[in-house]
Amino acid sequence: MSRTRTLAELRSDIRDQASINGFSVRHSDTLLTRLVNQEIQAHRAEVSLDGVTNYLSFYSSTFTTGNTSPHKFALLDLSSGPSPALVRPYGLDIIVNDTSQKTLKAVSMSERADYGGQPGEPEAWAQYQSYKLAIFPAPATAYTYILSYLGKLTDLSADADTFDGVEGWEDRVVWGVVARVTARDQFPEAYSMAVSERERAAAKVLQTARQTGKGVIHRRRDTWGERQRDMRLRRSPWFPYR
Repeated sequence: MSRTRTLAELRSDIRDQASINGFSVRHSDTLLTRLVNQEIQAHRAEVSLDGVTNYLSFYSSTFTTGNTSPHKFALLDLSSGPSPALVRPYGLDIIVNDTSQKTLKAVSMSERADYGGQPGEPEAWAQYQSYKLAIFPAPATAYTYILSYLGKLTDLSADADTFDGVEGWEDRVVWGVVARVTARDQFPEAYSMAVSERERAAAKVLQTARQTGKGVIHRRRDTWGERQRDMRLRRSPWFPYR
């Protein structure tokens, strides 16, 4: 679903909610545009950290085999390749035997010695630098990997540029900017109200982002067990869709 709002509409909403119509010198369009883009970036990071996948992208390639000298693990350099460019990684999978997809565990660099030094089938990854991931252990063969990540978003600049508000998600951006504006104007009560509205809007984003394939309320299920049973069935010679 899409519910686009133009940059001009977002600025208009901000001016209305902050009661700053007519204050175009102190609160210029240039300033509001910059704040809008900052709040959009903050919103995308927030929801992605909470498990909402709306803003994630995927990139696939193959590993270079062996350890990256002088380390006893491999470094995956993602400074080029992913488009849009990488902001933050969220998951890394590999394809094993061309038949199954395996999710690598996300660990910290302090655990780098826990996986030995000999190349083999990768088990985990850690963020090493902004655009580099450490792979434990280093891949012994050129496995195909699939990276899920938050990509860089081009800032809105023209009045007609759009932000997808989905189900009123633009309120999170609007109230985020209103809070910044009222803080700058040193209006404590207005700032407190704006922060409250921003948090309410952020909570609504998470609420409306829930998966509802079988309704909002789900009974507890052993999803791991279901996946294992499905995998065993697919390997069975009696599986009907071989």
